[in-house]
Amino acid sequence: MKKLLFFLLLVFGFQATFADAVQAEVYFKEANLLYQKGEYQQAADLYQQIEGLNVEAAEVYYNLGNCFFKMGQLPQAIYNYEKANARAPFDEKIQTNLAVAYANTTDKIEYKPSNDWLAFVKAKMVSYEIFLNGFTIVLAFILLTFIILYKYKNNQGYIKPIVVTLVLFVGFFVLSFIQKQVKNPEVGVVFSSETLMLTKDKKQTIRKIHEGTKVYIEQTSGNYFLVHLSDFSKGLVKKEAIKKVD
Repeated sequence: MKKLLFFLLLVFGFQATFADAVQAEVYFKEANLLYQKGEYQQAADLYQQIEGLNVEAAEVYYNLGNCFFKMGQLPQAIYNYEKANARAPFDEKIQTNLAVAYANTTDKIEYKPSNDWLAFVKAKMVSYEIFLNGFTIVLAFILLTFIILYKYKNNQGYIKPIVVTLVLFVGFFVLSFIQKQVKNPEVGVVFSSETLMLTKDKKQTIRKIHEGTKVYIEQTSGNYFLVHLSDFSKGLVKKEAIKKVD
């Protein structure tokens, strides 16, 4: 687990330190033992302490979801399964437990597993907006510096760095441009036992939706979210009824 967390720390840029990752490993092992003993609330508390260390691993959210499912807290279970799914969208055990959890909801809207690598890449691009934009600007300054040095020193040795930097700059510029076009809807989970989906003018009820239902948040409208469901129904739902999956 420690190697896994440290690898994630390096690759995905989590804000955790290595010391946090080591502490997270301790909590993770203790939580797993508590879960095996059937002490689900205590296990959940420890998994949440791992999250408090800024170590965000799919395995942690998956296990946390299992704890809540065992305790009969369906919205919290689905919420954490979705957080795990966002970080490991092709993990079969996460997909299986999500399907089981959604089958236990009142609305029972068909769950569709993640199978779109492009959507996953787009989501990652959105999350790294600052990195993409910042690195593009840095490359622009480096490229300009090399061009100025080449012009005033007339040194052929600067041609190769100019070409390499130019290629990188163009690549990151294109990625930044694509990222700005990406507008994936946010995912949320209904936490209210029952809430209404209304028409845009708020005069008519489209349907009732219940706790544990997954919604796709398109935009905010006052105290409401404009959302759609997997069955394509669409309308306004009160913000207080939904918890966003971050």
